[in-house]
Amino acid sequence: MKSLVISLSLVFLTSCASKPLGTVAMRPLPAANMPEEKALSIRYPEASRAYHIGRYVDPNNPFVMHETHTLYRVEETSRWNLHPGPQCDPLPVQLKTLSHAALVPTPFNEEVIAELNRQKEITQRVTSEADRLTAVLQQLGASLAESKGVAKENLTLKQQVISAEQRISALEIELRRQQQATAAGASNAIFSTVP
Repeated sequence: MKSLVISLSLVFLTSCASKPLGTVAMRPLPAANMPEEKALSIRYPEASRAYHIGRYVDPNNPFVMHETHTLYRVEETSRWNLHPGPQCDPLPVQLKTLSHAALVPTPFNEEVIAELNRQKEITQRVTSEADRLTAVLQQLGASLAESKGVAKENLTLKQQVISAEQRISALEIELRRQQQATAAGASNAIFSTVP
């Protein structure tokens, strides 16, 4: 019984297994063969030459000798054919003569005239603002020069006040010395008169 269950389960498991999918091989399309005369008009073939060489001793190793053999050498590699191809008929072209741009009046419509007027207004506003700024800058320059002069005068006055204060303090010190000297002389005179 056990073997029947095992064999049935193996049958069911193998029947549920997914079948392997085949791989998809992609091959490029074969290149279009170009006729020989067309190929020569586009690209020159390479030129190779065969040379028959007899026995010789290897120049890099004097213990090696080469037997007679044929040597193939590429003399010229393939290159593009830059010669012009067959003549083709030119396309008919009608040329229109161009007039001198300075002599042709520009086409005006309402939009162009409106834009020109708007640009003129903007230019006038910018010019008036520039004039106003120039006037303000000149006033600021004059005020700056005046304030520099006032600052110099203030510095001079400050130095004069400092020197006057120094003289006053020196005079006060001198006055105190003289007062002390006269007071000391008077007290000496008072004590010297008393018996």
